[in-house]
Amino acid sequence: MRFTIVVPSITDFYFTRHRHSSLGVRILVDVLHERGCRATVLDFPAAAKRPSPVPLPAPLRHLDDFLDRRECGPLSFFRGYRRLGPPASEQAARVASTRPDAVLVGSFAFAYADDALALTSALRTRLPHTPVIVGGAGPSVHPRYYLGDADESAGVDTGVDTVAVGPAETTASAVVAAAEQGKSARLIEPSEAGPGPVRFAATLRRGVLTTSVSRGCPRRCRFCSVGLTHGDDYSQIDPKYFADRLERFDPAAVDSVNLEDDNLLADREFFAEIAAIIRRFKPEVEIRAENGLDPGYLDLEMVERLRRWGFRTLNLAMGAHDPRVLAGEKRHRVTESLPAIVEAATRIGMGVTVYWICGLASDTVD
Repeated sequence: MRFTIVVPSITDFYFTRHRHSSLGVRILVDVLHERGCRATVLDFPAAAKRPSPVPLPAPLRHLDDFLDRRECGPLSFFRGYRRLGPPASEQAARVASTRPDAVLVGSFAFAYADDALALTSALRTRLPHTPVIVGGAGPSVHPRYYLGDADESAGVDTGVDTVAVGPAETTASAVVAAAEQGKSARLIEPSEAGPGPVRFAATLRRGVLTTSVSRGCPRRCRFCSVGLTHGDDYSQIDPKYFADRLERFDPAAVDSVNLEDDNLLADREFFAEIAAIIRRFKPEVEIRAENGLDPGYLDLEMVERLRRWGFRTLNLAMGAHDPRVLAGEKRHRVTESLPAIVEAATRIGMGVTVYWICGLASDTVD
């Protein structure tokens, strides 16, 4: 079969290009090739040269009073709403030109659900007899929204025939089977597909190699969707397999390795082995964790080890600081040592960025 895998254009206030890795898409391509299928990838955000201004959608118009379009500087993220990639009609035309037997659409966050559905609706017009299957973190969080079965989308023909829930490793084979059977609106859940090993996938853009070495997280924070996207298990890539795949890259082209794991430090000994493999690959390479490190797994000794391994900046995913808010979110033991961690990191020349979440259930204006 001929598959066309699409990463739709997205609309947002800002975009970090080197973090747009589409790792699940790359895993899916590998699986399709192993099954003897042909795969064409259209990654519209990655191919876009610059974003295009678009009006704020109705659910976000209340934010208009807070946007200062004259703002400038390195932290001026929220000046306006923009689309990265062509409009849905142009995307659908590009997809149709590949003459696919089935279309796989990757929606990597529920925040971009409507962007994905704009494309699938356009595909229904362009390719009315071609199965359209949607997967990724967005559908894993709210699959029936994409099928048009949810209260918010009931009765709407979204153009989606099948939704795959969970990571690519566990759903890829079932996705192919659904495409071979033709159009049948149904849900592919992890229990149907069965477990699979963590596969290697990576992108290299502007010297930044982005990859992930684990799936899931042992925590069960209320606000987090990791349990829905990766299941309840915390699984890790085989270190020897990781080393073999990493060696296929040219070290001269890699300035830093960015690990996008949801909880990189949940198993310290495992990560020590991964860090050693990266250092053997290129001793002077910088290691990053831009998805955020959990402060609850950090202590002063680990801060020093991270610096020796090649970390120059700590990105700390706090969530909140108020103990009552954290308790309500089932997020424990993340604040007690934060001042000491920041002080220790600063003392040995590391930068520190702390991330907070606004709008948690117990948050107040104060």
